Amino acid sequence: MKIRDILDGLLKKRFIKYCFGGGVAAIVDLSVFYILNEILSVHYLIALTISFPLAVAVNYAIQRRVTFKSKGKKYIQFPIFFAIQFGGWLLNAILTTAQVEMLGIWPTFARIIAVLIVIVYTYSSNKKITFKENRK
Repeated sequence: MKIRDILDGLLKKRFIKYCFGGGVAAIVDLSVFYILNEILSVHYLIALTISFPLAVAVNYAIQRRVTFKSKGKKYIQFPIFFAIQFGGWLLNAILTTAQVEMLGIWPTFARIIAVLIVIVYTYSSNKKITFKENRK
């Protein structure tokens, strides 16, 4: 089996697509977060609050079109997606704060760890709720 065949097979897997889309959104999120926090000296929680909505918009567009290939109504799906992502944001804020304040971890590294944990929650929730197969 060739490496290309393996990669093609992986890209057909929904979770891998979800991770790719989430990865793109995470790059947007972490880039904005880094610029605000590290370069402009904005407090890390304020930086997180600003970077989050940008990442959600990017993530929704990718998940809807690429991962779940949904034709459901956006005005129904997006608020559900946003609510799930907001839950992820809360979990992210808690995990980031705990790591920074209690463990003294660098805020950007703490965000990366938090993102890896939160992705499991958001994928399963979006699969079961937002982009449920029979949701139109």
